Amino acid sequence: MSNEEGSWTIAVLPLGNYEVTAGAAGFQLVKQTTTVVTSQTTSIDLTLGIAGADAVVNIVADQPGIEPVRSDSPVTGISVTGRSLEDSPVANRSSFGRINLDTAASGDIADPLTNGTGNPEVSINGSRTTSQGVQFNGIDATNFFGTGSLTESISPAPETVQEVKLLSSLYDASLGRNGGGSVQVVTRSGTNAFTGAAYLFAQNEKFNSNDFFFNRDGIERQKARRLEGGVTLGGPIIKDKLWFFGGYQKTDAITAYVPTAQSFVTLPEALAFITDRTNPENVRLAFLRSTINGGAISSFGNPFSLQPGPGTAGYCVRPLTAAAFAGLAVATCIDPNSPGFRLLNLRNPATGDFFIPTLPAGRYERLFYDNANVRILENGVVRITDFARFGLPNGLPIIDGATQGTVRGGFPLVRFRNVFPAEFKQDQFTTRLDYNLLKGDAQGNNLNTINGTFFFANFPAVDPFSDDTLVSPTPLIRDDRNRTLAITDTHYFNGSLTNEARFGYFSLDNSRQLDERFLAPELTNTGLGIINPATAFEPGAPS
Repeated sequence: MSNEEGSWTIAVLPLGNYEVTAGAAGFQLVKQTTTVVTSQTTSIDLTLGIAGADAVVNIVADQPGIEPVRSDSPVTGISVTGRSLEDSPVANRSSFGRINLDTAASGDIADPLTNGTGNPEVSINGSRTTSQGVQFNGIDATNFFGTGSLTESISPAPETVQEVKLLSSLYDASLGRNGGGSVQVVTRSGTNAFTGAAYLFAQNEKFNSNDFFFNRDGIERQKARRLEGGVTLGGPIIKDKLWFFGGYQKTDAITAYVPTAQSFVTLPEALAFITDRTNPENVRLAFLRSTINGGAISSFGNPFSLQPGPGTAGYCVRPLTAAAFAGLAVATCIDPNSPGFRLLNLRNPATGDFFIPTLPAGRYERLFYDNANVRILENGVVRITDFARFGLPNGLPIIDGATQGTVRGGFPLVRFRNVFPAEFKQDQFTTRLDYNLLKGDAQGNNLNTINGTFFFANFPAVDPFSDDTLVSPTPLIRDDRNRTLAITDTHYFNGSLTNEARFGYFSLDNSRQLDERFLAPELTNTGLGIINPATAFEPGAPS
């Protein structure tokens, strides 16, 4: 019933869509639909027309979707509700993907090939990405240790979510502690009707063109697969008294198109000329061939040499043709028991190939200095701008520096892109129960409701390259787990007194460890014969 001014209030309504009907003697009946959302008062203005012929006026709101926060307070933000959560064009299907549409939010565009849950790394009003607070059914679910408050954290499937809301400024003090925005997510609840759904989403590299940089570097189209599916079911256990809702989702993904699936490294070009790594002489000649191809400064008349020099045990001299160098090129014999030779022949247990990769033809690019930045004088007088007459048509190659006395030289360097697909899996389920403990009187007083939600997720992943400068994949195993429990008891005494009690449990385990295959003895310093220099002044230091 409304008061003498026509105002009325209904408290403690579950989230969802409602139809409000108003009528009075001598006036037309008016109906209007509205949506009740979190953290704001829903206002409805109804105007009753003078009754003439029998008539009912229906005011139908648009399909709930993305709307700014509307309330009588100065709070600003955005709310995503209803079917639009499922239909959101977010490539990785994260429930939080659309909060980027708020003008106060700043974050990267959703990556469809992400190796994770896809939660965005968002900055609100210029704050840090770790400054947002996250509420799951009213309890704190903020990740304090990731690169963002949402990243690598709770990520319920859109089919199980009723509403996602971002409050960007001037929100209630109860949502404080974090200096950025407040992100709230509310899960769906059951109704008196049984409802359910089954869904499946798939991605595959067959539907995509290859990456531009992969094409440039001679890499064939790599795996880009993501299979995500699940089911939901909700309904009454006791009609008008107890309801349930549950959902399960499984994700299986593998992709090479993420930063942790590739590295971009600089290697000696000589690796492309080695045909037998077990033969020290074959390795030595490969490096000499590399210098002939333009790596040695001996192209300008200086011989190239590697320590140790003449007269030293193990020193080898290999004459080359007069056309190759003006003088003799000399190099050191390679000790097959040396740590360097062992490392060159070490196998990567993840790929089965060598740790230091072989350079396939067409997969690498030699690095050259920009001639505009090179100042070399011929006979100490004229600056050289064209190196073609010295056998270097593409310019002066970038080499690793080597000096022996006044003789200088080095080996040409190339850039090489290494690719190894990353993997991600997820199993999650959401369960919710809603119970009307006290129905209340005719005026709605002494109403008591209890709801509880449990969210479970295991989402492990494998990142082959924890750093984009690694010469070979050394997988980092991510064992991420989340358990969240939210229980709320709401008692509505009367129009001026409401009590809400909450209990919450939030556990997020983001553990990281190296693939155990890389802990084998032969992959340690001791196994390679490398001595820890700290043992010189700290006996017993681990090697």
